[in-house]
Order: sequence, then structure tokens, then C-alpha cells
Amino acid sequence: MQMRAASVQVTGVLAVSLALASASPCPAQAAAVTTVSAASFRPDAPLAPESIASAFGTGLATTNAAAVALPLPTELAGTTVTVVDSDGVSREAPLFFVSAGQVNFVVPAGTASGVATIVVQSADGAVSTGVAQINPVAPSLFSADGRGDGLVSAVALRVGPGDSRTHHPVATYDSGLEAFVAEGVDLDQETSDVYLLLFGTGIRGLSSTVTVTVGGVPVPVAGVAPQGEFEGLDQINVGPLPRSLAHRGYVDIELEVDGIPANVLTVQMLSSADPATLSRAESNLYIEVAAKAFVWFTGSVDLAYYEPVGELANYFGFAKFRNEIRDRGGPLADQGIRGAAWLEALEILDASQRQRLYALLDAQLPHYDHFLDVRLSFVENLWRPKSGDAIDLDQALADAESMGRDEASITALSAVAYGEVIASLTEEQRQAFADIRSGVRTVAQMQMPSPVTAIVEQEISGLSTQEREALIGIGSKLISWLTGPVEDSVFLPSAKVANYFGFAYYRYVDRADVNRQAVANLYIAVLTERQKELLAGFAKSVAQPSSDYVQGRADLIRGLYPLKDGLSVDTEMLVRTYAEEAGVAEAQRAIIEAQAFEYLGRLMTDEQLQALNEARTESLLD
Repeated sequence: MQMRAASVQVTGVLAVSLALASASPCPAQAAAVTTVSAASFRPDAPLAPESIASAFGTGLATTNAAAVALPLPTELAGTTVTVVDSDGVSREAPLFFVSAGQVNFVVPAGTASGVATIVVQSADGAVSTGVAQINPVAPSLFSADGRGDGLVSAVALRVGPGDSRTHHPVATYDSGLEAFVAEGVDLDQETSDVYLLLFGTGIRGLSSTVTVTVGGVPVPVAGVAPQGEFEGLDQINVGPLPRSLAHRGYVDIELEVDGIPANVLTVQMLSSADPATLSRAESNLYIEVAAKAFVWFTGSVDLAYYEPVGELANYFGFAKFRNEIRDRGGPLADQGIRGAAWLEALEILDASQRQRLYALLDAQLPHYDHFLDVRLSFVENLWRPKSGDAIDLDQALADAESMGRDEASITALSAVAYGEVIASLTEEQRQAFADIRSGVRTVAQMQMPSPVTAIVEQEISGLSTQEREALIGIGSKLISWLTGPVEDSVFLPSAKVANYFGFAYYRYVDRADVNRQAVANLYIAVLTERQKELLAGFAKSVAQPSSDYVQGRADLIRGLYPLKDGLSVDTEMLVRTYAEEAGVAEAQRAIIEAQAFEYLGRLMTDEQLQALNEARTESLLD
């Protein structure tokens, strides 16, 4: 691809970085003046000749002033910057902007490598000095908001048939949110190639190689050159972008020049698809994402805090057991089974076996409490985009790993306790559990009091509502774990991944008179065709992290299954692996969904949002 600058787009994206002191964070002061790259603002990063720098201090100018024409002046409002290089040569620096606290300038061409002295003199004669390391190259990329992190400042170039070209920025300023927001790069148009035009500084002095990865995928570098509109500004054209990035959501851009890394920034990779062309698995994800979108747009973060305790660590085949009951007796046949089965299980066990399950409850409760506390933090983080704030990705992944550790610990503790109880069962007890599984013993029969019922109720009379709910899970899961094969436990009902958007509250507390498919249809019904295509694209984007979560969950269950036969396993290793793999994968899906909802929300009209709220009200039971 021929190297071309995108000067019109660059002006709007970068002007704030190059000209306004208020747009940039002031680093901690180590001397009278501290000088950093005007792109990355990394305090430990060197500068390069002809790179754009920012000097921070006090009394650097008597008034604010900005350059209005090229070539840049070496004096603005009486302020000058002199760079004395390691050879002792002094050069006046071209100036973009001056203020009392910040001066933006270009490191003069020819500045020798080594430690240079930066001298800022204001119109009133005040002199501030500092030092900066000068290297031949010092790559830094400009971010959209001019702070050196977050969304990249870049232009997407689409090259179509006949060399037709269209440009659009990958981030724009939303005045309502008072923040820069992503304008995703759509890679699903097979008749065109997409390039990214990146903007940085400290790059033009390269001697050998420039490499760029997007989402960890190497991308060809089509050209590197001075951009031409701003002094010191470099442009890096990369692409065409591989279509494998189409369903990745937010991905990192990593640039290296002569082996030296620049600051890492992000870009949103969009995808779109005709919903009618989705595979069966993708269609299921489309429904799941749409249902979550409905409760996101019509609910609030406090509703998403709700987490049914019975849904936590549901890894012992009870969902498959319920499906069997429905297969035998119809769609409503499993009603009441959980509430009856757990107590029946305790009544089948003897006193010492029940005490082992009560001890299990005590061991699990700290993990339940910690999980719920961290989940609250995670949910609040996920909902930040709804109010215009960015998700703290590092915190989200740390929270997810912590929650994964708790959930896996609860599961491992259960598997160990179940193994011990199973080893002590009599043949009569085993047959009683088998009768529950086969339907010989019905819900109605289990609900009838037995001579042991009063004893069990007395034993658990002091439990709180949450503790009793956890014990219900322990008793009911024991039945399915004992009586079913490992594949029953591996079975995962659809829509059970990344439920952090309030659907459980809508369904169980609000008592919505709709199923998940119907909820999804309420959302899809108000969308335009283009919005449906984007929703389908986002559904495809969550396929990989969903698959990774399912695999991590299966690995945990299969790893714990030998405990059922009295064998030993390394539970600590299984818990750690689950947290690092399945826990993080579930978070990645949730993050993609939250960012998708924020993006779709910016495309929706007030009339569409009002229609969704009305649909939610109409769907609730009296």
C-alpha cells in the first residue's frame, strides 16, 4: 500500500495532545522541570531527536500561548526551550504550546544521544532545568485522550475494489459522556482490506525494524514516515488487518521499533453478521447476549448484584438430573425437586454422615461470602460503561480469578466431602438415592414427613437463610453426583455463563412472565437491521471465551471425579488452574458483552430505549 498521510483526521484526534496543557497528566516532579514523551508520558522513557516532548514544572511561562503556523516558533509568549546535548551543543527547540505548568516542544534535530539538559526560560527571566535521556529512537504512540493509555489515536483506512478508500477515526469524542469512545473497526467486509494508520513520535530515527501486533497477531507494516502535518509526528501504516481479529473486541496494539517497545494502547475490533447465517451454537449465543442486553438497558447495577446461591459451583450434575425428570414427566415435572431432594438426602444419611455435610457447609461459607463480595466489585466494574466510564480491565481480571478460586474451592471441598460420605454409604442408602434418581421416589413422597424429618430440622434450625440455601445445594448435588456419570456434571445448560447483568433478578425476583428466548426477542424486536448484524457479530465474539470457560469447567469436574471412588487428587492445583483459565475466560466474555452493550447503546434512539422499558414493565407478573 502506498504511504499516505491522513492529515484531516489527525488534526481532530491529536490537537488536544499537542496543544493543550490541560489534556495531559503531570508526572511527579523530580527536578525543576521534568520532561517526558508527549505521547506516552512515561516518566522513565527516553526521548529521541525530532520527537515531541512535554516539560512540566512551575513558572514555565507567564501566559498560555500556542503556535498557529508552521514552521514552529522557538519562542512563544517570551518562553524558550534550550536543549544542551551530551556533546555540549545547545539548540533552541520548536514550540507547540506554553503555559505556567507545561511546555510542549520538539527535541531539536541533531541532538546527540546521551543525557541532555533541558532549560526552560520564561518571559520574566525565570529559568527551570532538568535532564532527559536521548536515544536514536524512543517510540511512543498517541492515545485518543492524549494521556498515553487506553484507546489508540488512529485512523482506519478501508481499501475497496478499484482502490477506493474511506477513512474513519477509531475513537471519537462523545460530548454527552465527556470522554473518547471507540468507533469499532469492522473486518467482516470481505471485498475490502482494512489498515490502521497509527500516530506516534520518536520513531523516524529507526535503523532496522518496526513490528506491530494487534491482539497478539503480527500485522504487516506497510510504511513508516514523518506524518507531515505536525512537526515531530510520525505515522505508521499497518495492515491489512487479518480477519481473524474480527470477533476479538478490544485488543492491544503493541509497537516495537529497533526492538524498543512503545506504550501499549487498545482498539476495538467489531464484527457483524447476518443473524440468519449463524451456526446453531452462535445462534444460542445470539439469544443469550440479546437477553442480557435487554436487562442491561432496562435495569440498573443494583439488580445485577443479585446472585442465587444455588447457581454457585453448580458442578455436580443437578441440572442434568432436572432435565431427566422433565424428559420423563413433562416441562413442569421438576417443580419442587430441589426443595424436596436436599431434605430427603439428609434424612437418608445417618447422624455422622450429616455432620460431615454440616462441616462442609462451615468450610464453604467463607468462600461464599468472599465470592459475593468480589462479585459485587466485578459487577460494578462491568457496569461502568453504562455511565460513560471505562472498565478497569486489570481489576476485572483479578476479580474474576479471585471468584474462580472461590468457586473452584467450594467445588473441591464438596467433592472431597461427597467422596467421604459415599464411601460410608450402606447398600440400603445407595438404593434410596437411586430411587430418587429413577423417579421411583416422587417429589410428593419426599415432601411427606418421615421420623427423621424433625431431627434434621432441629439440627439445622439455627441456620440463616443464606446458610440454608447453601445446604440445599449441598444435599441436592450429592444426589446427582452419586447417581450420575461424570458427563452429567460436565453438562452445562445454555445461558449459564457470565450472568452479571441482572437477568437472575429479572427472572426470579421481578418474576418476569417470559423465558430467555422471549426476553431476547423483546430486545431484538426494537433493533434496526444493522444493529441486529452488530449484535450477531458480538455473539460470535464471545464464542471463544465461552468455549474456554466450558473447557476449564469440564477439566475441574473431571479432575475431581476420582474422589468419588475414594482416590486422591491434587485439589490445590485444580483450583488454581480453574481460576486462571475458566475464571478469566468467563470474565473476558462478560467484558466483551458489557462493551458491546455500551457500543450498541450509542447507536440506539430514545424511542428504542423507551420501547424496551415499556416491554420490561409489561412482562412482569402482578
